[in-house]
Amino acid sequence: MDFADIMRANFSTLQILELCLRMVLACIIGAGIGLERISHSKGVGPFTHAITCFAAALIMITSKYGFGDLGDSVGGFLLGTKGADPSRIASQAITGISFLCAGLIFKTGSSVRGLTTAAGMWLTLTLGLSLGAGMYFMTLCGVVLLLILHFIFRRLRIGYGIHANQLSFTVKGDRDAFNAALENQLKIWDVKTVTDKKTIWNADDTATFKLTIHTKTMVGYEEVTAFMEECGCITSASSEPLPN
Repeated sequence: MDFADIMRANFSTLQILELCLRMVLACIIGAGIGLERISHSKGVGPFTHAITCFAAALIMITSKYGFGDLGDSVGGFLLGTKGADPSRIASQAITGISFLCAGLIFKTGSSVRGLTTAAGMWLTLTLGLSLGAGMYFMTLCGVVLLLILHFIFRRLRIGYGIHANQLSFTVKGDRDAFNAALENQLKIWDVKTVTDKKTIWNADDTATFKLTIHTKTMVGYEEVTAFMEECGCITSASSEPLPN
């Protein structure tokens, strides 16, 4: 008896559709987490998260039901060969995601970036495994807990310290317009204090503005690059995190 016969003997059409529903829901949950990440200008967006969660659900379904043709079917349960451990496939998914997460973590000086994104990918995988196992309540509980943690730590800013960043902008052209744009941008970044502000006049008729800002959220390469594109008079810019 091959696997298709085992499936037909033990699963109705509705049950097979329910397995497909698990993968669809995994895609939706993964995409939702990815949308939250991309809204904070992170590199891993909804497509990658959706694939990760969907793949995890498929891994778990395969791990639970993919070995029915290796042994007997008793009481509606698919049994593998004696001594087989189908859960090994699911456990290896945790090891596999670790390699993907490792590529998301970067260290610059004393600052480490990407840890939250990596942890989010890990959580996405575990939610997919839970959903693939048919544990709908546990998956829903996990999503609700994620939303609660997001509200507590992101929205209420609990647990966030003050980050110090040394910014440098080389400006050519209307420096008054740059100063006005910078002042407005500092308000958008919710800068608490500005220190070590100085201006260096260059021989090529440009000016380099250096300052250290102190914020609750890290102002990194993406934020500085976006400001540079909005303000056309900036020729180069950099952001260097400083130890607190």
